Amino acid sequence: MQNFNIRAATIDDAAAIAWVRYKSWQETYRGMVNDGYLDAMSLEEGEERWKFILTHPSTHKFNDVAVDEKDRKSTRPE
Repeated sequence: MQNFNIRAATIDDAAAIAWVRYKSWQETYRGMVNDGYLDAMSLEEGEERWKFILTHPSTHKFNDVAVDEKDRKSTRPE
C-alpha cells in the first residue's frame, strides 16, 4: 500500500481536483443523474471554478488533497 499525506490544496491543484470530480461524476452517476447534465459538464469550467475556490478560501473552509509521500498529486491524463 502506498503512503499518502493530506495537505491544504493550492491553485496548482485545481486541474487535478476538477478532473477527479469530472471523472467520478461521469462514471458514478450515469443512470442516476440526468445524462444531459453529465454530458454538459465542462472540465475547463470545473478547473476555473476550483481556481476561484482555492484563491478565495473564505468561501470554502476545507479544501484538502491527498498526495503521495513526494507531494505528487494525480494529474489529469491527456
